[in-house]
Amino acid sequence: MLTMLVEFFLVHATGFYTGFGASLDWTRSHRWLALAGLTSFYVLMIGAFAWAFDAWWMLLAFGWLFVGKLSWILKKPNDDQTMKAMAAWAGMVVVYLFACFFTIFVDLPYFGIKPELVATFGLDPKSEGVWESQPHRVVAFGVLYFGILALAKLLGPFIGEWWRMRKSTP
Repeated sequence: MLTMLVEFFLVHATGFYTGFGASLDWTRSHRWLALAGLTSFYVLMIGAFAWAFDAWWMLLAFGWLFVGKLSWILKKPNDDQTMKAMAAWAGMVVVYLFACFFTIFVDLPYFGIKPELVATFGLDPKSEGVWESQPHRVVAFGVLYFGILALAKLLGPFIGEWWRMRKSTP
C-alpha cells in the first residue's frame, strides 16, 4: 500500500516537475527555485507518511524522482521532448485512476492472499479502507498499473511508428 502511496506522489509531482523544468520563459535559477519549493512540499508530505509508518524508504524513492528531473533543469528540453514527457505523464494519470477504480469496484480473486495470510500482515481486516481490509486488491492494483506502464513503454515506439505511417498514407 505504501508503494502505491509513493507512486501517487510521484505521478502527481511528475507533471509539475516536467512543466517547471521545461518552462521556456523561466531562467535556470527560476526553475531551480520552483523545483526546490515544490520538492520541499512533497518531502514534508511524504516525510509525514514515512514517519507515521516508519518507512523511510519512501523519501529515498521520491528523491530518485527528483534526481531524475535534475537533467530537465540543467538542459532545457526541446518542445518535442516536453510534449512526449507530458503525454507520458497524462498516460500515467489515466492508468493510475483506471487501476484504482478497477481494483475497488471489480470483484477480484484473492490471488493466493487468503485471510489467514492477511492476519500476519498486521493490517486491520475490519478497516473501511478497501486496500487495507482486502490487500489482494492493492496487489492487483500494482500488477495492473505497473504492467500497463511496462507494456506502454515496450509498445509505444511501435504504436507511434504505426500511427505516423497511417497518417502519411492517403
